[in-house]
Amino acid sequence: MDSKFILIVFNLITFVCFGQSSFNYGSSSSELFEVTKKINSVKSNENNLSDIIGSAYMNDEFQSGVIFKNSKSDGSWFIRYNAYNDEMEISKDINSTSSVEALLKTSEIYCVIGDDKYFFKKYIDESKSNKEGYLREVFNGEKYEIYVRDIKKFKEGTKAKTSLESDIPAKFNYKYKILIAKKNNPPQTIKLKSKKIINSLFKEDRKLFLEKNPSPRKINDLSKLIASIKGIDKKNN
Repeated sequence: MDSKFILIVFNLITFVCFGQSSFNYGSSSSELFEVTKKINSVKSNENNLSDIIGSAYMNDEFQSGVIFKNSKSDGSWFIRYNAYNDEMEISKDINSTSSVEALLKTSEIYCVIGDDKYFFKKYIDESKSNKEGYLREVFNGEKYEIYVRDIKKFKEGTKAKTSLESDIPAKFNYKYKILIAKKNNPPQTIKLKSKKIINSLFKEDRKLFLEKNPSPRKINDLSKLIASIKGIDKKNN
């Protein structure tokens, strides 16, 4: 079956919104949610999804998490992040795929899933355009914050053209973007290049950053970036 059709079906059966819901199973805050179509509502094409390699989710299984609204806990829920559609999906129970809703996309609401904290934020992408989406917080200091934007991209499969070739299945590929935010400023997407990192800092911190990191080109992964920012993250250096 055509992989594009499979993807369309996948979107329809998991993410189509109908309006507001009145049910609640974690608190009385039913206004937190948008209704999404039930996953099992289109059964005839469900098995075709198994032909796709990978997953749209960061974790296929629902995990226990906590939702916060205006920094106040709204209770524990079962949550998973759909990185393809940029949706936080909520289930009634940890084993259920038959009744799923999506968390409203607003900066007033964030959620914690295991060790990960996700915020819906405005941010600046590589082209300097203003965007909105879920960002995973990996560092929160006195002056700086670092986020990761988890992304799942869908790549269509191709059919074999001859009997000597094999079909190439459709698949989801994972990648991520790194963002740095000065306190009270929107996160900005950066590449791990010394000039880009330095330009993302407050001017008064750039000299200290270079003193502590004399070879900034060696900051070539997320853990090294976090360590280098921790070294200058004080209000009064």
